[in-house]
Amino acid sequence: MSRHRQSLDGQWEIQLEPGGAFVPIRVPFTFEAALSGIGAVDEIHERVVYRRSFDWEGGHAVLRFGAVDWRASVLLDGAPLGSHTGGYTQFSFELGELPRGEHELMVEVEDPAEAGQPKGKQRGSDGIWYTRATGIWRPVWLEQVPAVHITSFEMHARVDGTIDGDVSTNEPIDVHIEPDGVHMPRLWSPDDPFLYDVTLRAGDDELTTYVAFRSI
Repeated sequence: MSRHRQSLDGQWEIQLEPGGAFVPIRVPFTFEAALSGIGAVDEIHERVVYRRSFDWEGGHAVLRFGAVDWRASVLLDGAPLGSHTGGYTQFSFELGELPRGEHELMVEVEDPAEAGQPKGKQRGSDGIWYTRATGIWRPVWLEQVPAVHITSFEMHARVDGTIDGDVSTNEPIDVHIEPDGVHMPRLWSPDDPFLYDVTLRAGDDELTTYVAFRSI
C-alpha cells in the first residue's frame, strides 16, 4: 500500500498572547518572519497557540511535525495527543483510525526567552538583537497508513555489498528488505554518486528509500 500524504501547511490562526484574539498566519513560517503574514520581528511572545481545521477522508493516520520551537503540546478535537520538547527535531503522533470529516488541530507552544533551552544570539538574550524563531517552522502533515505500518528505520550499507536494517513497526511483524545484499557493489564516489533503490515491506505497508556503498 502506498502512503497518502496530506499537507497541513498554509493558512492557520495564531494567538500571540493568552486570552488574545486569533489572527491569520501562514505555516510553516514563524510569526517573526515576513512570509508568515505577520512579520513581528521586534516582538517576543513566549507562549502562543496555533489552530486550524482540516478535512480527512478517513483511515489510519499519523500526524507529523518537521519541527516546532521549542516545546509543543498538541491537541486534536480538544483531546491531548502529547507533547514534544526540542526546536530542531521532528516528531509524530499515532492517531489510529481517524474518522472521515472535519477535525480541529491545536498546537500550544512555549518558547521562553531567558531560560530552559539552548539558544544562540536571539532577541531577549542579554540585549542581543538577532531575530527569534518561535513556533512551527517546518512542515506539518498527515500520513494515511495501513493499520500495521513501519514507524521508523535506519539503513547501514557495507562495502562488501551487505545491507543491515533497523526497522520499527507499530505492532510486531516480519519486515522484508529488498535487496538484502548486492554482489560486487558499485561504490559511491563524488565522481560516480551511484545509489541503490531499497524497498521495505511490513504487511501491506511499503516504503522505498536508497543506499550507497562507501567506506572512509
